[in-house]
Amino acid sequence: MSLFSLFRIRRDERLLAAVALTVLLLLNALIVWKYYGLLTPLGHRSWNVLVKGFHLSGFDSITYYVISDWHARYNVYRHPLLSFVMYVPYLLNLLLMRLTGINCALFLVAAMLVTSSLYSVIFFRRILLEVIGVRLAEGNLLTAFFFSFAYIMLATMVPDHFAYSLCALLLTLYLSGRMMKEHRPMEIRHTVLLFLLAAGISLNNGLKVFLSALFTGGRRFWHPRFLILAVILPSLALWGFARFEYSHFVWADEKARHEAQAHRKAARQKRQMAQLKAQSATSDTGKMQQRNIGKAMKPKKKRTQNSVSGKPIAHGEFMNWTDISTSRGATLVENLFGESIQLHEDYVLGDIFRGRPVLVSYSTPMKWVNYSVEALLVLLFAAGAFIAIRQRFFLMVGSWFLLDMSLHIGLGFGINEVYIMTAHWAFIIPIAIAYLLLSLAPPTHRKLCFALLVLTLFLWGYNGSLLLSYLFA
Repeated sequence: MSLFSLFRIRRDERLLAAVALTVLLLLNALIVWKYYGLLTPLGHRSWNVLVKGFHLSGFDSITYYVISDWHARYNVYRHPLLSFVMYVPYLLNLLLMRLTGINCALFLVAAMLVTSSLYSVIFFRRILLEVIGVRLAEGNLLTAFFFSFAYIMLATMVPDHFAYSLCALLLTLYLSGRMMKEHRPMEIRHTVLLFLLAAGISLNNGLKVFLSALFTGGRRFWHPRFLILAVILPSLALWGFARFEYSHFVWADEKARHEAQAHRKAARQKRQMAQLKAQSATSDTGKMQQRNIGKAMKPKKKRTQNSVSGKPIAHGEFMNWTDISTSRGATLVENLFGESIQLHEDYVLGDIFRGRPVLVSYSTPMKWVNYSVEALLVLLFAAGAFIAIRQRFFLMVGSWFLLDMSLHIGLGFGINEVYIMTAHWAFIIPIAIAYLLLSLAPPTHRKLCFALLVLTLFLWGYNGSLLLSYLFA
């Protein structure tokens, strides 16, 4: 399959693409409308405005900053190539800023999100039709169902990396599924290219590419030549590049920022103490004022990673992000299969670092509806997984899911906001349901399709209404 045929939108995909493009443009137009006044003035190009000024759940808007004033500001060990991918949009933004007189990062990011999300729609339906084998109407329904999930919908419109990860992962699934259908192993060049694409965006995606190579290649994956050229050398190269990137592009900036922060803090304290000494008398009242002002000068505690997460397994560069004390049961109900798919009405799209509790329950009067929908989805997912357990393609998708669950639920990486990572795993739910549809007799099949249609309309309406209420508040 050539690149042209891979990315060409076929005749039978044009209607779907037109509908998806319209929805994606509307979703991204909401973000542009919300943040146009804050993010477009040329004088508003600081980190405090472009990153700290964006509030939508726990998503980061570092991309706005990177393509406004290029620096390697992503975590280079988690997103080793993302900063350099954004260098071309940065150069384009420089040109547009000179031509228009405004910062066009908001529009460039929207264009990238719409493009990557549109191909996510295309690749996902191709998986359903060409790999799993559902009918056209069912493929369209399951595609609309998948993109009605709350944090899939959000991934297509927020300036984080998840829309790009979703596109890369679905591309990998589509190509792997086609190779399985044609009984072809994933070649070394395919593995390396997909690894650099997926892992360059988010490092843990690279493990999923290797799992795909294992499921498509079988024993061939363990051949020394394949392991060395397709797995070991690319991994070492990407990790070495991340170390190089940190030492040459990140460390000096981090050191300068920390020194500047310390200097500003010391200067501020010095000015405050000088003012205090000038105003304070030697009387008891003056000493009491001095003590009170001294208390006021102490920095206020912020909601840091440690204050919103549980006890880590150990302390270290990566192990600090683990969590062994947060309730797994409540996380599964309220966050993994809850917030990921249906937003909570309380603290809607709140950030755990800005006041949202880690665990939020659904509130009345919609409580019984939300939990019923969640229970039905989990039941359909489990039934589909049971039916598809012998399918090689589903086993591969399941291995991806188990990898994510081991990291997030097992070790607790990012468990405090696990719903943020929905784009990395949630496609397994409609894929499992697709296998369930194939196994049903016509009467039951029609009833399930009708139930999926109702669920899809409900999720689009429910999540969409809460999203609009947040953005227009």
